[in-house]
Amino acid sequence: MTVRSLPFRPPPARDELLSSWIGRLAKANHCSAEELCGYLGLGQGRVPEYAGDLQGATWALLCRAVQRPAHEILAMALPDTKHQSARWVSPHDFQYCPRCVEKTPDLVLRHWRLAWSMTCETCGQALATKYPAKDVPSGLHGRALRGAEALKSAVATNNLARLRRVDLTMHLMAVLEIGNLRALTSGNERERLMALAAVGVSVTRPVA
Repeated sequence: MTVRSLPFRPPPARDELLSSWIGRLAKANHCSAEELCGYLGLGQGRVPEYAGDLQGATWALLCRAVQRPAHEILAMALPDTKHQSARWVSPHDFQYCPRCVEKTPDLVLRHWRLAWSMTCETCGQALATKYPAKDVPSGLHGRALRGAEALKSAVATNNLARLRRVDLTMHLMAVLEIGNLRALTSGNERERLMALAAVGVSVTRPVA
């Protein structure tokens, strides 16, 4: 199949999520994201977001159509973590940056989907959630920040022992009915802050 370069190719924003960029490409070329994926050889089902979603891609055709190298396209995808019960990568847009979205509607940056991201890396503004909490104690927010840093470090270094503690902590919170396995990327700000704070405690103290 011969694929020509798309006539309109808005460049991806720094750290933009692949599905976000595909959506903006589709809008610029006056078609749906699903139709564009079909043209690019990515299927017409769910718009790809994870690295595994690109396994069946015909890279020569895809790169020619969007005029971007394969490594740049792959870097826009989320890592595959579906085997982990305590998810630190959200399958949904649970938070966003009001300032960046105001400048570029429909924009989703990759790091907004990560559990430890609490500040936009582009503009420095605090990320907003769907259900913001009122009157959050400064102590809880501080513990959540420490937990976020501990989780980020554990993932970056692939510290399996620490990641198992995080997983155990989320299971314990679910059993005690004070959280759930997806609380780290919850759109409920208070629930998420409590989960991150618990992670901070779990990596420094034994889980009873």
